[in-house]
Amino acid sequence: MMKEDLTRAAMIVTDIISFAKPDRLVTTSADIYETIQKARENVIWVYPVLSKNISWEILCEPRTTFQFNPVKLERLFINLFKNSLQAFDYGEGKIRVEVRKTRNMVHIIVEDNAGGIPDNLIDKIFSPFFTKNKTGIGTGLGLSICHSIVREHKGELSVKSFEKKTRFRVSLPFTQYQEYIS
Repeated sequence: MMKEDLTRAAMIVTDIISFAKPDRLVTTSADIYETIQKARENVIWVYPVLSKNISWEILCEPRTTFQFNPVKLERLFINLFKNSLQAFDYGEGKIRVEVRKTRNMVHIIVEDNAGGIPDNLIDKIFSPFFTKNKTGIGTGLGLSICHSIVREHKGELSVKSFEKKTRFRVSLPFTQYQEYIS
């Protein structure tokens, strides 16, 4: 239990540092499937009780490789998965991830059936320090950091909420050559 608490505290500190002082983005050729799986495994390890009743569906061909920063995208997926788990509030549910590749873009859809986001909050969720959680739970920086990570990669992040579901769509340029993005 103490190890998990320390890991959660470290994640909060990482969020605060990422928000306050973003690093220069350096990309490398990496497999998005491996990055998604690593994020899923880390979230399950850090939140074993929250993730106990959750089923996962990851639709992505292995070796979907393109230029991105794997550490930053893992952080993005950890934040999205963590938000889903918190929304389930120890209940049963499903987190679905689908990767679609076009000629110029990679689209990653992260969807849960945890009840959705109320219409009056959907426009606020990417704002720094915004949270709908109880006081003392999280920093309200997770989705703001996700938005920043996607922007750094010259991509787009959007959200839709419908029929008690929430769907985040991460759209990133599909580049296969070594590139440094500032």
